[in-house]
Amino acid sequence: MKNSRLTIIICFWGLLFGISAHSQTKKWTLEECIYHALEHNITIKNTALDLEIADIDKTGAIGNFLPTINASTSHSWNIGLNQNITTGLLENQTIQFTSAGLQMGVDIYNGLQNQKKLRRANLSKVASHRIGIIWFSFTRRFPFR
Repeated sequence: MKNSRLTIIICFWGLLFGISAHSQTKKWTLEECIYHALEHNITIKNTALDLEIADIDKTGAIGNFLPTINASTSHSWNIGLNQNITTGLLENQTIQFTSAGLQMGVDIYNGLQNQKKLRRANLSKVASHRIGIIWFSFTRRFPFR
């Protein structure tokens, strides 16, 4: 009984160390380490997202120059006992109400906010693009995989 128990424990530990020793046999080169770091770097992934955000911000800044237009409509039915408008008496009737509206607004002057937002969006796009170029030129130095 003790021998079988000891044998099971020895086999378990041997298997455990055998698997862990086998998983550590691959040796990484410097290029593989750098590529792995570049591939999984959150800062580099954020740089790619910053370029997309800069494009969206520029589109929004251009949209600030456009006029605003709002349209609305409403329709309602009153069925049943209603007050007659001309006589003031309650009558059993059906009344419909309809209304529509249209608004348009244009900013004439708002302290140059739109121009400043557009400039900031353009600068953000240029900065993100340059950071992307720096990253791309850095990764081209290591042409592996």
